[in-house]
Amino acid sequence: MKEAFSLRIDIDTYKDLKEGVPNVLNLLSRYNIKASFFCTMGWEGDIISVLRHRILYAKKVKLPEVTAKKQLFSSYLEFLRCLFLPKKISKQAKMLKKIVDEGHDLGVHAYIHTRWHNPTTKNLTKEFNEMIKSYEEIFNKKPIGFASPLFTSSNELVRLIDKYGFLYASFLEGEKPFQPKINEKKCSHIQIPVNIRFGQIPPILYFSMQGLSQDAVAEKTIGLIDKKIRENGFASTYIHPVHEGMEPLLTSLTTVIRHIKNKGYLTKTYEELALDYKKKQKID
Repeated sequence: MKEAFSLRIDIDTYKDLKEGVPNVLNLLSRYNIKASFFCTMGWEGDIISVLRHRILYAKKVKLPEVTAKKQLFSSYLEFLRCLFLPKKISKQAKMLKKIVDEGHDLGVHAYIHTRWHNPTTKNLTKEFNEMIKSYEEIFNKKPIGFASPLFTSSNELVRLIDKYGFLYASFLEGEKPFQPKINEKKCSHIQIPVNIRFGQIPPILYFSMQGLSQDAVAEKTIGLIDKKIRENGFASTYIHPVHEGMEPLLTSLTTVIRHIKNKGYLTKTYEELALDYKKKQKID
C-alpha cells in the first residue's frame, strides 16, 4: 500500500452534526479529501446512562489543571442539557445524506452514545438493533461500517460486527488494517485502527489542552502523522466536529489537512481500505 492517510470523524452529539460537520465538510471539499464519518444514530443520552457516563468520564480523563476546570464546567453544562433536553441526532437526516452525497463514508457509532461505558451484552445487542434500524430508515440499506464510542472493545463486540455483516470496524489497537481473530479463527470484517491518538483524546484536542498555540498544535500533529507514515506507511487519526470542526481548533485542522494534501499522501476512506485489504488477501 502506498503511503496513506485516513481520517475518522466521530459524530457524538447533535451539536457535532449541526454545527461542526458543515465546517468539516467545507474543509474536506476545499482540498478534495474524503473521510470516514461515524454517527450516533439515536439519542444523545438518557438519564441513567448520562449519569453513569458523565461522572465516570470526568474522573477518568486527566487534563492539565487549568483546562480541567474548563472541561469540567463544559461537561456539567453538557450533562444538564443531555439530561433534560436530549436530542435525536438522526432527525438531521439531510446533513447525514449530505455526508454521503459528497463521497464520504458514513458508518454507525452508537444509538445512545452514553450507554457505551462498560456496556453489557444485553445493551450491545440492543444498541446494534436500534442503530441499524435507524440507519436503514434514512438510507434504505444496512450500514457497513462501525466505530465504537470510547474505543470500547471486547470479543463479544467483535463477534457482533461479524454477526451483523459489517465490512469494516474501528476499535481495536493496531498499526495497519487487519483481519481480527477470535480463538485463532479469522473474522469476516476488517479492522481499521486509529494509530494516532492519546487514549480517547484526538491529537489536535490533546495538544490544544496543553495550552499550545494553534500553529504549535498543528505542527505537533503533523509531526506525528509524518513520523507514522515514514515508519509505518499508514497513519490514521480522528476528530470530533464539535471540537476540531469549530474555531479555534478548526484553524489547526485546516493546517493539518493542507499539509496532507501538499505532501501528496494518498488519502483513503475506511471502506476503501477494507476493500483494498480484502482484494489483496483474496477474501470473498
